[in-house]
Parts: sequence; structure tokens; C-alpha cells
Amino acid sequence: YDDYGSVVTVAVDNYASLSAEILLSEQNVSCEGPMQAITKSLFDKAGIKCSLDTFNLDPSTTSQENYNPTQLLLSFSSLRK
Repeated sequence: YDDYGSVVTVAVDNYASLSAEILLSEQNVSCEGPMQAITKSLFDKAGIKCSLDTFNLDPSTTSQENYNPTQLLLSFSSLRK
């Protein structure tokens, strides 16, 4: 949550379905994973509109050849009621 109340970030470690979501996105299949759906639903039920960006991280390395993402990072921005 930033000083202006416009960003919420959710990190999910050891996210099991991350590999499948990455594979689908590489094949240009638009899909929303369960964590995206759950968190968006929570915001909707609270009457909060927002934008969602999803990032896949490997917290153990920054090297591309060793890159194996296991962490899902959801960034909700432009929060408004």
C-alpha cells in the first residue's frame, strides 16, 4: 500500500499452478489463475475498482539461465471506490 492508497501488492510464494499459467500465456491463451480470480473477487465484493498486473518471480536468482519462477506477484493499482 503506497502513501496515496493507490497500490496493493500481494505476493504468493511456492505458487503451484505458476508453470501452467506461464505456459498458457506463452501460447497467447488469455487465462486468469485462481489467485487472480480470488483477489479480484474480494475487491469486487468490497466495491473497489482497480487494475491488475501479474508478475512471475524467481526470488532465488536474477540470472536468466537459472530463472525458475515460483512466486506470483499481483499488483493492484488505481484503486477507487
